Amino acid sequence: MFDSKFRVVFAIFLLLFVAVLYMSLSRNRLPFFTRASNKTLSLEKSLVLISKLEIKADALDSSKITVFARNEEGVGIANKTITVASSLGTINSPSQLSDAYGKAEFSIISSTLGKGDLTVTVDSLPLSGTYTIYFVNP
Repeated sequence: MFDSKFRVVFAIFLLLFVAVLYMSLSRNRLPFFTRASNKTLSLEKSLVLISKLEIKADALDSSKITVFARNEEGVGIANKTITVASSLGTINSPSQLSDAYGKAEFSIISSTLGKGDLTVTVDSLPLSGTYTIYFVNP
């Protein structure tokens, strides 16, 4: 009985050892455990998240805009200048540097009803996509 359990444990260990050895010797060296060294910005992989697309135009209600500057591997890039502008409303700190994860957070408010079209740039390069926030009756 001990002998069969030992064989199973040894086989699992051997399988894991071969898998780690293969990943460490392959071209994609441990992609899940290491950060990419590529610091080249990818406009296609960078993304914008907006917490609320419709907020009250009372100068109190706000929406959080989170922008991630990422490289081709989808890894965040630090110290990129991210700028958010809107055709309507006020954005706190409209230009910020991305953190270690490539993230920058903004907040927008308005006291005027209407539609605010957002423009997002990373290092003066515009991100593709249309971003709109609606300011509605309180």
